[in-house]
Amino acid sequence: MKFYQKLCSVLLAGSLALTSVLLYGQKPKIPVQAVEKQKIVILGDGISSGANLSEHQKSYADWLAYYTDAEIQNFSKDENTTGDILQSLEDSQIQTALSEADIIIVTAGMNDIMMPFFETANAYMEEFGFVRFQDIFSASLSAYGFATEDDLIPYANELAAAARKNKTSAQENLKAITENLMQYQNATVLYQTVYNPTDTLENITSLSKKRQQAYKSVCNPVTSVMKTAFNDYLHELEADGQCLLADIFSEFAGYAYLYTNLNDLNANPTAEGHIKIADAVIEALGLEKKFPPEEPTETETTTSTSTSTTTSTSASTTTTSTSTSTTTSTSTSTTTTSTSTSTTTSTSTSTTTTSTSTSTTTSTNPAKKVSVGDLNQDDTVDASDAAVLLKTAANLGAGLPSGLSPELEKAADVNQDDEINSADSALILVYSAGRGTGEITVEFSEYLKTLK
Repeated sequence: MKFYQKLCSVLLAGSLALTSVLLYGQKPKIPVQAVEKQKIVILGDGISSGANLSEHQKSYADWLAYYTDAEIQNFSKDENTTGDILQSLEDSQIQTALSEADIIIVTAGMNDIMMPFFETANAYMEEFGFVRFQDIFSASLSAYGFATEDDLIPYANELAAAARKNKTSAQENLKAITENLMQYQNATVLYQTVYNPTDTLENITSLSKKRQQAYKSVCNPVTSVMKTAFNDYLHELEADGQCLLADIFSEFAGYAYLYTNLNDLNANPTAEGHIKIADAVIEALGLEKKFPPEEPTETETTTSTSTSTTTSTSASTTTTSTSTSTTTSTSTSTTTTSTSTSTTTSTSTSTTTTSTSTSTTTSTNPAKKVSVGDLNQDDTVDASDAAVLLKTAANLGAGLPSGLSPELEKAADVNQDDEINSADSALILVYSAGRGTGEITVEFSEYLKTLK
């Protein structure tokens, strides 16, 4: 019967595909099957493993689990290259997981390109005593010992060459990964396009034209490598109906300083970047977001029942007493009910005493809530949170999605006027400046109370 059902499904899918080709001239996208509990397997690198996040920050895989009731198995490792991922497909545990998966998500290629790039950049930083990646382009000429800004160009060209080092092998490995995954026809495969972590520096416009030219001579080749080695091929797969695609390259374009850890020579996403990826993946898969309760509370229920019956022949008296007490308490309310009944009757029988007691306690711990203003979830409200808020306000002003989860949207409405705009960002910037000068010593939530 299972074989017959699967055969019917295949024939139906083929019929739909042929109809789409005849009517529209192209193959349809692969739909995600509607089942009660999706099984998702993730293969990839530090993007998918959540590398460089602090303990309380969520990766995009965590957000997927938060938004859906999917069962997720994540086999990603921080420094995986396309070769490592291809090799992992020979692991029996991974093969079993893939054979049972409804959805397979893949992030591959970033480390192939950026590891040699960052090795070269790190050598420059050590040579000249720089702290951040952007120092390579913004440092004074005296720090370099250069005569003119034109001398920056050879360094930029070496960085671009480093990014091209593994292009061919990475491209071949990605195609081999795809061919391997084609055998798991029960699953929908979703790839993420490979973003450019160098696009762009936050203060690029403050640099001189020569320095901007030097930086673009790095950024543009990296974009070209990501496009020709990976993304063009992935878009072709999507157009042919062989996979779904979450276009993270486009999502991150122009905002690498916000969505990645570029200045720390790290291409993995920040907490904000993971939120963007999660939204793009969920949208591409067509999954419905299912939210847990907004404010889980701690609940404790105690039920106690006591029954006592005493009969005394010497006094020819029967006394029956029943007392029931139920106490229910939550973090916000307490209710107590007590009932007592007493009856006395004259009789002459033996004595019987019965006592029963039952107690039940149930406790649910509340989930960690996002603090107001802490949009990057690092337990500190500062200028980086203001930057996230400004980007969110710009998105909303342009009629685009905020890019934030409902919890973070609530945290972004700092002044609680039901709008997310520059006024909220201004409050954070003023607070951050005051903390920096020592004029403000309280936490952000307490600071807001002083403004009311």
